[in-house]
Amino acid sequence: MAVKIASRVAETTTTSGTGTIDLDGAKTGFQAFSDGFSTGDVVYYVIEDGDDMEEGYGTLTSGTPDTLTRNTVLLSIEAGVVGTSKITLSGSAATVFATAPGSKLMVADENGTFFINDTLNANMTIGLTINQGANDDQALALKSSDVTTGLTTITDVNVEIDDYLVASKFSGTLGGAHLQAMGEDAALETVFGLTAYGGTANTSKDETARGVFHLYASAHNGANVLANIAAQGNVFVVERRVGGANRAAFIVDAEGDLFADAGVATTDMVTLFDGEEDVALCRAFDLVRAEKGRAESQLIRTEWDDWARRYKPRLAELNVLGADGPNGERGLVNVTQLQRLHNGAICQLHTALMETQKRLALTERRLAMLPDNAG
Repeated sequence: MAVKIASRVAETTTTSGTGTIDLDGAKTGFQAFSDGFSTGDVVYYVIEDGDDMEEGYGTLTSGTPDTLTRNTVLLSIEAGVVGTSKITLSGSAATVFATAPGSKLMVADENGTFFINDTLNANMTIGLTINQGANDDQALALKSSDVTTGLTTITDVNVEIDDYLVASKFSGTLGGAHLQAMGEDAALETVFGLTAYGGTANTSKDETARGVFHLYASAHNGANVLANIAAQGNVFVVERRVGGANRAAFIVDAEGDLFADAGVATTDMVTLFDGEEDVALCRAFDLVRAEKGRAESQLIRTEWDDWARRYKPRLAELNVLGADGPNGERGLVNVTQLQRLHNGAICQLHTALMETQKRLALTERRLAMLPDNAG
């Protein structure tokens, strides 16, 4: 429900009792409610009737006369008693005007700090503090009239179709933060982007390393003391929706171990390469990278390279290497697929080695049976 306000709106009323108010016309120097609002609008109002007053919001209905329904009372003073009940109008010429109640305003302190539903934040000098109270829905929403996503209730946090970013608690009772970005089902390649500019990149490759874009996670003991992440606890997870369900695709745990979804056994596992010359594909991979100027100085050519070259196109077909872009942008390495290829190559080499050992053993037995070697 959006409650509306407007400037310089004031009328008189001779309504008595606690019911709906008949609006008798604008006071001199003011506009009528129907000038500042439309029928059906919910508006903030104040009624002054002698020493009594009532502040709340109600619904305007255009007619003859216009009327204002007193929906909810936020504050009232009647016969000196402060409360939140409708006052009993005397029937004399009371004044009804539009206003913004103090309890509903975003307040700024003397430093320029703004507060919504709060009045103090000892850790903020200048900024915005939003106290969501016991509410568990959106705490902040960014909208645009240019955006129509069609999304409403299938997202983690309910949204309206013109929302493109909302912030909320991750848990209604335990906290955490949840940022949710929405885009249209259209030619939009990035829906949620995080970008960093500037800084001087740290080059350390030890456990003290920092990054221009840095993610950090820690547990705590609930008493303002940091605590270690539990052993094998998941620190970073990438999840996506596939096959009609949400599934984790990539995990980094507390020990720094990496886990990736191995895929469906019938299509994505290492058996995918059993029909390939995996060793030749591995060598073709090195040759391709060398030709692109990435490892030429370290590549030692062998007599088998010509045999391996004919497998280069197969690398892109098997999605081991991404195809280069139309303007020479280099294709990236599919690390997961390359690991599968390496695993297949090891298995093929092991098989070849075992077959060779078996043949050698058979040859040795036959040699031992020749006449020159007998007795």
